[in-house]
Amino acid sequence: GFGVQPQTVFINTAIGGSPLNQTFYDLRVQGVISALSNFTVTRNVVIDPGATFNGGPGLTHSVGGNWTNNGTFTQGTCTVTFTGSAAQTVSASPFCNLTVNNPAGIILSGNVTMAPDGVCRLTNGSVTTGANALIINNTDPGSLVLGNNKVIGTVSRAIASGSTATYNLFSTNAFVVPNGTANPSQI
Repeated sequence: GFGVQPQTVFINTAIGGSPLNQTFYDLRVQGVISALSNFTVTRNVVIDPGATFNGGPGLTHSVGGNWTNNGTFTQGTCTVTFTGSAAQTVSASPFCNLTVNNPAGIILSGNVTMAPDGVCRLTNGSVTTGANALIINNTDPGSLVLGNNKVIGTVSRAIASGSTATYNLFSTNAFVVPNGTANPSQI
């Protein structure tokens, strides 16, 4: 009756069971938590200092609010999708697969690093890095999928040695085509 919404706090446990998809309003991680099922968080995810959140293998997690990582996020091979309607803040974290499906986009409050086999997809909305960077460690040219969206700010992008492929950076009109004679590791 007072408009207070519940916050779910997990301490040293696993998020799983039936149904395969779990839904939370706010999710706070303390201790060591392992995801065993997909989850949807309507608002914010907070990983407390000293806490570890294991994203799980091949799972899909949807976040409608901000992502605050004050501990450790071990991404596994999961996909984290940001689905809010207002701009979402994402703190420094590694992700395997990251999808932005928020027309207002996401704003980085720390460096966001993509795994060497991960993909960053901007299906609806852009990434604003501010003083931070979006770091793409996958050398596949398709590891950053922009569509009609863009990264506003700093992108560090791994490029395969000897590659002559086209690597998009900020938008479909901003790209680099290596000549294959040097061995760049990142741009």
